[in-house]
Amino acid sequence: MRLQKLLNEVVYDQKNPKKLFNLAREYDILGQGAAAVSFYIKAADLEEEDKVLQYRALIYAGKIFDRQGNRRYTVQGLFQHALSLIPTRPEAHYFLAQFYVESEDWRHCIIHAKYGLMFKDGHQDIDVGYPGELGLYYLRALAQWRINNQEDSREMFFDMKHRMKLTEEYDKMVDN
Repeated sequence: MRLQKLLNEVVYDQKNPKKLFNLAREYDILGQGAAAVSFYIKAADLEEEDKVLQYRALIYAGKIFDRQGNRRYTVQGLFQHALSLIPTRPEAHYFLAQFYVESEDWRHCIIHAKYGLMFKDGHQDIDVGYPGELGLYYLRALAQWRINNQEDSREMFFDMKHRMKLTEEYDKMVDN
């Protein structure tokens, strides 16, 4: 029902980025990544004023390609494009840091985790699957460990365990 309503709206207003984005979200929620990504990219391309909508669309598109697992440069490019639109938001930094963990590129991971932590405050929350400051802090601590900076990493993991409120997932990850 909702999908049909959104499709009808887009058919009658094909150049409306907000309607395209909403349709993309619905396809994404339904697990239809191929359809979703095309509407996300079109919404980002057509939007001229709302940088946050463009930013969100590019991050969601990047996450779809990341789920496929075989489009590494596309994923990196979409997250970097989002970052170029609003470099002072933490979400794209988080997703790039996570991307670099998967590539075992620890130096780039630390760079984006640090920048993300610098820009963690003062933004309205946007729904892109960003776990917040905790995610950036964890990725930075992990990368510090991997580049043989175990003392700093140990301190960061200690802080997480004893001074931060952790979700059950992060509590297990810190313990490991």
